[in-house]
Amino acid sequence: MAVRFLRDYTVQDRERTTYAKDEVRDDLSPESQEHFVSRNVAVYVEAGQRKPEPAITEEKAEQPAKPARRKQGKRTAS
Repeated sequence: MAVRFLRDYTVQDRERTTYAKDEVRDDLSPESQEHFVSRNVAVYVEAGQRKPEPAITEEKAEQPAKPARRKQGKRTAS
């Protein structure tokens, strides 16, 4: 398993290790991976994967456009 960083991130340690946005790392320990994922800095990906493929759900699949609602004019008493 690997992680992909969601943003540029600098570790607050002596080495000041920096990870770049979209960088995929498969050489981190499972504990380090969990650390970054739990802080919403990275997400799990398969090793070598750059960006997740956007999922097309049934909701997002092409749907016909809804007709625009027409405003009703003021009615006057006759």
